[in-house]
Amino acid sequence: MRDRQPVTDDSPGARLGRAVARTLRRTGSHENLPLRWRRGVRPVITRLRFIGLTLDDVLVASYPRSGSTWLRFLLTEILMQQSVEWPLVNRVIPGAGEHFDAPKILPNGGRLIQTHDRYAGPCSRAVYLVRDIRDVILSEYRWELRGGVRRSLDKQIQLSLTGGTPMSLFGSWHDHVAYWLDSELARRGDLLLMKYEELRHNPDEKLRELLRFLGAEATDTQIAAAIENNSLDRMREREERAVHAGIRPGDPRYPWIGKGAVMGWRSKLTGEQLARVDERAGDVLARLEYPTSERPDAR
Repeated sequence: MRDRQPVTDDSPGARLGRAVARTLRRTGSHENLPLRWRRGVRPVITRLRFIGLTLDDVLVASYPRSGSTWLRFLLTEILMQQSVEWPLVNRVIPGAGEHFDAPKILPNGGRLIQTHDRYAGPCSRAVYLVRDIRDVILSEYRWELRGGVRRSLDKQIQLSLTGGTPMSLFGSWHDHVAYWLDSELARRGDLLLMKYEELRHNPDEKLRELLRFLGAEATDTQIAAAIENNSLDRMREREERAVHAGIRPGDPRYPWIGKGAVMGWRSKLTGEQLARVDERAGDVLARLEYPTSERPDAR
C-alpha cells in the first residue's frame, strides 16, 4: 500500500498556532529555571501549548517514563501503514504545542497529540497510559544517572515521592494518575485507561482495543508487523540512526529508550523502600490493581 504522507494545515488558525509554538521555543525556556519556578509557570505554558486543539483531537497522555514513546511508534506505524522513524513519529503524534502540522489521521478528522501534563484542554477524548510507579522511579533514576546526577536510590525514591525530581514538573505520579482517573473525560466514558504492563504482555489485544476506541481499523497483519518492527532492540536502532543523523538533539541521558522492564522493581527495591512507596501511593496502586504490601499477589 502506498505510504500516507502528512498534510500541513495552512489555515490562518494553524499559522497563528505555529507562531505561538515558535515563541514558546524561543523564550523556551523555563527549562533552566529552578524547579519550583518551573512548576509555577507550567500551567500557563501548558494552556498556551494547547492552543489550536479541538474536540476531534485525541490526547495520548501519560506520566513520563511510562512507555508513551513506544506507543506512539506503534500507533504511527499502524495508522500511516508504513515503517516509521523518529521524524515521522514526532510529526504524526507530536507533543502539545508542536501539533499544528500534525496530520488529521483519525476517522473523525482529528489528530493524536501526546502530553505529560494534567490537562485535557478542549479535547473530548484521551488515552491514558499508566505504568507502575516503582518501575517509573527506577526508569527515571537510570535516566538521571546517565545525565550525571549522583544520588542514592534511597534519595531518588524520596525525591520522586515528594516532588523533587524533574518529572515532578508534571506533579507526583499518584496525583497525575488520580487527575486522569477522576477527570471529566473518565466520568463520561471518554478516557481509555491502558496499563503499560498489559500492553507489553499482550500488545495485539491492547492495540485492537485502542484502535476501536479511536474508531480506526487495521488488519491483524498490520498490527503484528507494527509490534515486530517496534521491539526494544529495533527502537534502539532507530534512536541510534536518529542521533547519528542529527535529528534528535544531543542529550547526555542518551539513550532515551530504556529497558522496558515490567515489575523490575521486585528485584531492585527493599522492603523498607516499598513500604515508603505504599505510604505515599498505595491507594492509587490498589485502585489500579497493582500489588502493594497489603495485596502482594494482585495482578
